Amino acid sequence: MAPIKPTKRVSLRDKASTSRPLPSARPTPIIPLQVKKKTRQTIKHSLFINKIEKSSAPSARSRRRKAKAVRNSLITGLESLAHALPSGTLDESINFTSASSKATRRDEEERIGRKSIKSRPGAMKRKEGVVKSECERFGKNLAIMQTGAIAGATGGVGTWAALRGFIEGTMEKKEEFIKADRDGS
Repeated sequence: MAPIKPTKRVSLRDKASTSRPLPSARPTPIIPLQVKKKTRQTIKHSLFINKIEKSSAPSARSRRRKAKAVRNSLITGLESLAHALPSGTLDESINFTSASSKATRRDEEERIGRKSIKSRPGAMKRKEGVVKSECERFGKNLAIMQTGAIAGATGGVGTWAALRGFIEGTMEKKEEFIKADRDGS
């Protein structure tokens, strides 16, 4: 095969200049130099509205909110299902309370007597201190119960009476109840 004579490559600038369309004879729209404030505001507002309408992907927060709403709307307990049934088919002896409502009731009951340690820096150290002091107090109370009151009592009834006496002695009482006990006895 015969050798081919190399040709000069056309530069990008030359390509761009040849592919550029010729200026048209149409007049360009005249933009007034002094745009009024009201028109600027409407232009800004329309651009903003277009941005909002074009954004098809919802934000992470709104996705989470929608997912939470779906989860919460689909939660149905036996009570709501029982209301959907005709009234004649239910046996009145059956108690329709969902496990989640029982759990929330139990949580509320447990929450009443607790004092929580607020989560701040150093909360774990404070918690350890509280647990340690509670263990010491429990050990002292147990030692008092074993040596004093229960050691002298014999039989099952005496044991319960000693325990009742110990609890009454260590329990905090409000003044109203103390006055009521004095007046009643």
